[in-house]
Amino acid sequence: MMETMQLTMETLAKEMRKEQKEFKQQFNEIREENEKLSMENSELKKRIIVLDDRLERLENEKRRNNVVIQGLTIDRYNQEEIQTKVKQFIENELQVKVKTERVTKLGERTYLMQMESAADKSKVKLKLKRRE
Repeated sequence: MMETMQLTMETLAKEMRKEQKEFKQQFNEIREENEKLSMENSELKKRIIVLDDRLERLENEKRRNNVVIQGLTIDRYNQEEIQTKVKQFIENELQVKVKTERVTKLGERTYLMQMESAADKSKVKLKLKRRE
């Protein structure tokens, strides 16, 4: 009976060591996967920072070419008509030819004009200052 118990104990000990080895192997695999994911996560965070900086620079560059026009009344909400009217106003009143990307109505008498270049914006600002 003692021999049977001893045999059973040895068998159980072998099975436990085998399971322990399997758990250790699974643990090591999970650890390696976790390290890979941590490295990937770190690389993605760095990339997000770079892309955020790039996006901010692009937005600032685009904003740099904006001019806000106030006091002009255009009763239409058609984007093309607004763009045409604002461009005509700039050309007729300020005697400046500019290229615009887009004109957006911000309020009742307020418009945001996105110029194609900072040079066009400078021309408009210079003419506006001279009118003051």
